Amino acid sequence: MPRRSALARPDPFYRHRKQIIVANADMLLIVAAWLEPPLWHELIDRYLIVAERNRLAPVICVNKMDLADDRDAVRASVVPYVALGYRVLFASALTGEGLDELRALLRDQTTVLAGLSGVGKSSLLAAAEPGLDLRTGAVSTHWGGQGQHTTTQVNLFPLRSGGYVVDTPGIRELAISGLAPAELLSFYPQIEALAGQCRFANCTHSHEPGCAVKAALQAGQLSPTRYKNYRQILSELEG
Repeated sequence: MPRRSALARPDPFYRHRKQIIVANADMLLIVAAWLEPPLWHELIDRYLIVAERNRLAPVICVNKMDLADDRDAVRASVVPYVALGYRVLFASALTGEGLDELRALLRDQTTVLAGLSGVGKSSLLAAAEPGLDLRTGAVSTHWGGQGQHTTTQVNLFPLRSGGYVVDTPGIRELAISGLAPAELLSFYPQIEALAGQCRFANCTHSHEPGCAVKAALQAGQLSPTRYKNYRQILSELEG
């Protein structure tokens, strides 16, 4: 069948090949937890890159808001994504916060739920769509609070309001393949806008003098987290 979109990751045995997780979905709901496990911005960045490269509309969902003592801190942590135009949803499977918005978002779409193990993807889906027989589990301490696999296979569920949702196993890493290092800048537009102002055309934005990116970082005009994620993913692509 023709494939118009996909959620894919590198094949674990043949790195030049893709392992297709889901095909022909409309939206990727990137689920992260504020705590247990803590919000991991780098994984969110990786999912955003994968979504945009594979024609999936990305939405970020911060779950477990019931654990947030400082809600302003939660919102501040996702400001860089909001500034770039990404939709961010705040939710809690425990208290019901954000579930109405989530249901409206899922209606008449085929949506993939993805994120780190233990962030509560299945719990969130079960709360939004009562009656689904989904396994849920506690966060594992064995993996340093990163969560354990409860969903072990890809499952497709029809929604009463129309559309489908795909629950996927949680992952602890998401490598990016087939992307040239120079292409990474297009997924970091705030860094890309500054890169042309650097003294050297081949500036790596790490140690060179006259680097506009480093200057903006030191002046507080650039998100340190986004910069760190860019550098981490770039080093992986260059390696």
